[in-house]
Amino acid sequence: MALAERAMEANQRYMDEAYTLTGDARTRIEGALEAYIRFALERPDAFLTLALPPDRVSTDRANAMRQRQNGLLAEALAAGQAVGQIDQALDPGICATTLWAMWNGLLVSMLYRDRLGLHEDEMARVFDLARDLLRHALTGLVDH
Repeated sequence: MALAERAMEANQRYMDEAYTLTGDARTRIEGALEAYIRFALERPDAFLTLALPPDRVSTDRANAMRQRQNGLLAEALAAGQAVGQIDQALDPGICATTLWAMWNGLLVSMLYRDRLGLHEDEMARVFDLARDLLRHALTGLVDH
């Protein structure tokens, strides 16, 4: 449990940096994605502890940190909605949870690419497509 909390603290440092970026809400959201990718690449063991935790690795402190990160993303989404950058039909909390789950899946796939048969250039293309899909989905260019 202590390992999971330390991993969450490390992740929080990466993410907090992203949310302090200057610019609009989309800049902060995309910065959060890039920070999370950096965290996974630079600290893969810590990332995997967060993305694939054992069932019993859940403390009130770790849960509070997860909720804080989800809340920061939801706030950035709501800020984007307030200025018309993000689709008004999206529920910021549900969208934030969905984005975290998607990013976790992509990053786990990247870290286990030998098991999935994807080469480095293919994973780069997967992430480029994920970024494009994120931009389009958040601005309402696809059906919900």
